[in-house]
Amino acid sequence: MTFRSMAALAGGLLVAACSSLVPATLARMQAMDPLTADPSAIEVALVLPPGFAVAPGSAVLTLGAVSGDARVEERFALKVTPAAISGIDVPPGATASLFRLTPADARRMREVQGQIASWKAEDPRGTTGSLSIGLGGCGIGAGPADDARASGLIRPGGDSPFLPLFRDVPVRQLIGPALFDAITPCESRQ
Repeated sequence: MTFRSMAALAGGLLVAACSSLVPATLARMQAMDPLTADPSAIEVALVLPPGFAVAPGSAVLTLGAVSGDARVEERFALKVTPAAISGIDVPPGATASLFRLTPADARRMREVQGQIASWKAEDPRGTTGSLSIGLGGCGIGAGPADDARASGLIRPGGDSPFLPLFRDVPVRQLIGPALFDAITPCESRQ
């Protein structure tokens, strides 16, 4: 079976951040099986600079697979909550947020994992899939400063610590110069 593992979860988080992703975290995520990962235990934390936020309704986890003529792609909205995360420094004016599935979406994702696992059992080499997280950004007030920096972490399981995806990276580099220059106000996206 070829199945893009949990590394896709990290990679899909901010595609333009590829050169900024922490290799040790990616290696650990690569070893995980997205079909057995507990959806309710996956958490992503972001530390965003003043003037920058995740656009309302844009945080989604996508699980998809193809096996022969069968195809599934399910999107699950991620619930965002402000967070104080132990061991994570939040610079003055920055915000920390935690993203996770709601209990209902975690149950629904387990059902999709089960469906894909049955395909894998029937056709181990012909089943492909992916698991990723997507986020959209928006500006608060005047938006982020040109030198604004952000960090992202992931906890793949309830007992594991948060692992750094990217650390103190310029937002312009994370999302790319064109997107940075085109950041729209959060109020216009609600």
